[in-house]
Amino acid sequence: MVETMEETAQPIPNAQISVFRRDERGSVFIMECSTDEFGKTQRIELEAPDGSHSTDIHSLTRPYGQYDIHVSKEGYDTEIRNGVQIFAETDSTLTVVMQSSNVRGVNNTLDIGEHQLHEGGGCRSC
Repeated sequence: MVETMEETAQPIPNAQISVFRRDERGSVFIMECSTDEFGKTQRIELEAPDGSHSTDIHSLTRPYGQYDIHVSKEGYDTEIRNGVQIFAETDSTLTVVMQSSNVRGVNNTLDIGEHQLHEGGGCRSC
């Protein structure tokens, strides 16, 4: 689920949410939806690798799926979250605080790096 709000915690209804899956080719569009009157989307089902990869210290498979989320609404800066990590069989909420704006074309981008358990492949502390 994606939840949108202003800095004052006021929900932002009718924000457009675009979801892209990251893979070896880059970012691939998956779906688009919008927020309800409470600033929340419906539950969004996203694929992620089997959870066993997070406990196998020899696994080179990233134990989570990576997605890019774009959130936009007229009157607000577009918010982009790159590399959102989704784990199998886990419900998550991405809360996006949107900045009001009178300028078109402003993007606020946050790049989420690799999880420390996967940086460089495999378990770093093992």
